[in-house]
Amino acid sequence: MLIIRAEQLAAFQQAATTSFENKLFAHIQTATPILSAKMGETTLRLEIQQAMKNAAQYELTERAAIRLFVELRFLLGSAFESDPQYPWIASILNNKEMSQTKKVKQLYEKVENYQMQVLGEHGVNSQVALRNFMLFMQQPFLLSMRDFGFGMLRVLADIFPLKAAYLGEEILQDIVRTGYTKARELSFPTLRSYGVLIGLMFICGHGCIADSAYSWLAQILNSDETPTAIAERLNEQTLLWLEQTLATAPEGIVAIGITPITFDSIKESSP
Repeated sequence: MLIIRAEQLAAFQQAATTSFENKLFAHIQTATPILSAKMGETTLRLEIQQAMKNAAQYELTERAAIRLFVELRFLLGSAFESDPQYPWIASILNNKEMSQTKKVKQLYEKVENYQMQVLGEHGVNSQVALRNFMLFMQQPFLLSMRDFGFGMLRVLADIFPLKAAYLGEEILQDIVRTGYTKARELSFPTLRSYGVLIGLMFICGHGCIADSAYSWLAQILNSDETPTAIAERLNEQTLLWLEQTLATAPEGIVAIGITPITFDSIKESSP
């Protein structure tokens, strides 16, 4: 009779997990060649490993569920599960009474709908939003403290009309408050810099300030320079990032879409 010891079983499970991780790594690397090159193999792998660990915290253990979670990290940002832009994600993930299959099904359907209604085929609407954001940055900043809150709601709606309409005013207000609070913590000297940071959070996700996909942003915000110098560099580097991003065709999950899932076979495909 064949007896498999606990340590042997653990070794088999680790080998299966590593194999699955390697497949995810290859998938993301193929989908995001430019971003992957900037991040480097080590950082990219660490991000995938962290996303896999985060998925487990929400009791997502099947391969299809984990893959979807990892793809969402690269579609919506590293902190997508707590982003006020996507309250429905937290609602689904934190639902203890919902089965894993139902969680994945609802997430998949909601994200697929979001891609179609907001991001557009191959991410075309996202590219338009980036151009609008660049246009906003190239124009004089006319908002004052008196009308900043309502004014930024209009700015965000002008940058990405479809996303603003999809999210609704209440969520947009949360984004403005979150960005304003962070800019105030950094003692930014001008409202323009407040607006730039809010715009970045709107476009890239509220976790962009600590996202390795936007390492240039974290380097700026965490530097020892004066608030004025940090604000100036933020404006300059954001414009440079926009120019570089718009100079190439869209890449990533936003361009190729999330991987189709066959829900009746989820439980048969765990790592």
